[in-house]
Amino acid sequence: YLFLVIMVGLTLAAVVAMVLHPIRWTWEEQRLVVYGPIAAGVLIFLGALATGRLDHTYHVSRFTVTPPEAAFAAIVLGLVIYGGFVVAGRVGFGPLAVTPAPDDPKALLDAPSAAPRGWLNLGSGFGLPAIWTLACLVGLPLVVYVIAYIPWAWVEGHQLWPGWPPGHSGQTLLDLTAAMYNYHNNLASGHPASSPWWAWPFDLKPVWFYQDSFAGGTSASIYDAGNLVSWWLAIPALGFAAWQAFKRRSVGLGLIVIAFACQWLGWARIDRAEFQYHYYTALPFLLIALAYFIAELWHGPSWRTWVLARLAGAAAILGPFAFWLLHRPLCAIAQVNVINPGSSSCPTAIPDLTLSPRTLATALVLGVGVLLTLRLLLGSGGSDGDGRGRPGPSVRGRVLRAGAIAAGVVVSLTAISVALPTSGYSLIAFPVEPIAAIVTIALLPVAAYVATARDSRRFAAGMVAAIGLWFVAWYPNISALPMPSSLTNVYQGLLPTYIYSFQFWVNTSARGAAPSLFGAWPAFLLVAMTALTVAVGYSAWQWRIAAAERRRDDAAWRGESGAGSAA
Repeated sequence: YLFLVIMVGLTLAAVVAMVLHPIRWTWEEQRLVVYGPIAAGVLIFLGALATGRLDHTYHVSRFTVTPPEAAFAAIVLGLVIYGGFVVAGRVGFGPLAVTPAPDDPKALLDAPSAAPRGWLNLGSGFGLPAIWTLACLVGLPLVVYVIAYIPWAWVEGHQLWPGWPPGHSGQTLLDLTAAMYNYHNNLASGHPASSPWWAWPFDLKPVWFYQDSFAGGTSASIYDAGNLVSWWLAIPALGFAAWQAFKRRSVGLGLIVIAFACQWLGWARIDRAEFQYHYYTALPFLLIALAYFIAELWHGPSWRTWVLARLAGAAAILGPFAFWLLHRPLCAIAQVNVINPGSSSCPTAIPDLTLSPRTLATALVLGVGVLLTLRLLLGSGGSDGDGRGRPGPSVRGRVLRAGAIAAGVVVSLTAISVALPTSGYSLIAFPVEPIAAIVTIALLPVAAYVATARDSRRFAAGMVAAIGLWFVAWYPNISALPMPSSLTNVYQGLLPTYIYSFQFWVNTSARGAAPSLFGAWPAFLLVAMTALTVAVGYSAWQWRIAAAERRRDDAAWRGESGAGSAA
């Protein structure tokens, strides 16, 4: 049902976008849509005639069809589409559209965007771009898939298709593909490293590939944890790219957003155990959106974009501890205790916590060091940013200050380790929320400083630097670099969902038979969706006309007011 809601929402969003920012239809596209089914019907008939299969019966779900019937249906479909264009095209923006009268409210609307030319127009060149797109998205992947299994076909008598390679009589590629599909479709067991599609953008559950302990109290691990800074900041960046694709009518940005959605949202339909590496085909488009967002900040953002960037940066700073603070609701959303009853992660308690002067002093020194470093990174460059034009620190000065901060932190930590005792008050099975609340409150000044940054270029550079620093800091725990076991545990406890016993819910019930695609309920859904689409499109159209009339009335009122003032 969630997947259904997402698809309905995206469909309605597309309808509203097309009504508010329409693009002119062309004769080439109209001919492709009308003549395409007719040409397909003719090819079906001629192909069946050439192969002697005119009388062959094909089964599609509960229906049976012969090639002449399929050809006739395709030709009728083309004629029906033509009739639809004749009726609906006259009120649209295509070649059949009627020019509105001067007193018609539609005359107030801005002209639609010009139709794309060349390869972006699917109807140009007798539909060659459409054919090429279909070949790239369907034909080419199938060819690559089959070629990849040629080595498999030459062992143990396997066959790519019946009779090839010659002399083989084993499993065919089609049978193997069906077996793989049935395995994944019927998988009904949970896994501690699995996570649903909505958890992937937040990097909530990396998959552990390797973990081992060594001498000297060290251990090492490898798992597919993403760069938390880039992943989290890319979420608002993708939203920004989607909005700019609509506002700027950008085909490039639209391609990035749609490609990401196609690679990611399809997993919302899956309820078996999924893993974060399934997200990696969508990740390149997400990072492209982040690069575009950073470039926008570098070249001078609007005030809305600037506010979005600063709030996103502040939220990213508070995010890890906010997850710990709210880990009980997160446990309920993930249904941890349903799939893993009695999990020690819900709620999480610290087995043995000692509050000592050394611990408190170390936390204070690190907090001050982080705040000073962020101030140095995000402070305005070239001037102090308050309009008085005082020169900011030079590059050499900033490097010296960064070195001084690092040296001060190291000296302070060394002094603390020597002078302050480790003994203190011990707490057994202490809830994690109070500590998360204290750390969150301590980080509020840092988040506030980020949220009030004044130099967008320095902010963009700070984002890139933070991404690089996170990679350096996290590299030991994704490369099997031996570290003290206590430090390894700190890495693996960054978020409450990283803990092994925090398991996301998956469907463990037996899979039922798939419903018929041509049943009563799919037909009802199609009719209801069509009616909803028409209603939403009509509402958006009326809103667009009302907005145009309001602009006309406001312009007339301003003109009359100006004339009255002049008189």
